[in-house]
Amino acid sequence: MVKKIRAIIERISTYLAVTFLLGLVLLSFTQVVLRNVFSIAFNIIEVIIRNAVLWITFLGALLASVRGKHISIDVLPIVLERRKHQKTLKALNFLVNLIVTLIGLIFTYLSIKFIIMEIESGAYIGGLFPAWIAEIIIPIGFLLLSLTFFLKLLDRGDTK
Repeated sequence: MVKKIRAIIERISTYLAVTFLLGLVLLSFTQVVLRNVFSIAFNIIEVIIRNAVLWITFLGALLASVRGKHISIDVLPIVLERRKHQKTLKALNFLVNLIVTLIGLIFTYLSIKFIIMEIESGAYIGGLFPAWIAEIIIPIGFLLLSLTFFLKLLDRGDTK
């Protein structure tokens, strides 16, 4: 069950990351052509590109965590593994995944409060759409990151 959930998260986030990256490339190319060929620039395109980078960042972090390719400091686990302290290593991995899950949930809560403030302020991006729509990836991203580390806890804490 845990592997199925992780596979679904990976599949959806991969699809979204590729879509956003393709859109980012197309918008950037369009902006360059408009500026250099037609001497026209649309500031809204740059704003959309900046927000797409935010989405790609969270989706990339999610993909890295689901695949276990995130940045980690492995000094203690390497020492424990070499000295054949498997129980201590499993306990350490469990503790780390628990702490990361809790921190992610705290960030989720705080980013939800941020989104609520954005909704109440009525801020718009480029005059086109509410800012909270572009920023909704922040609480969603933190929640999904927390979920991936929680799923590692369910894997008995022995995965990186």
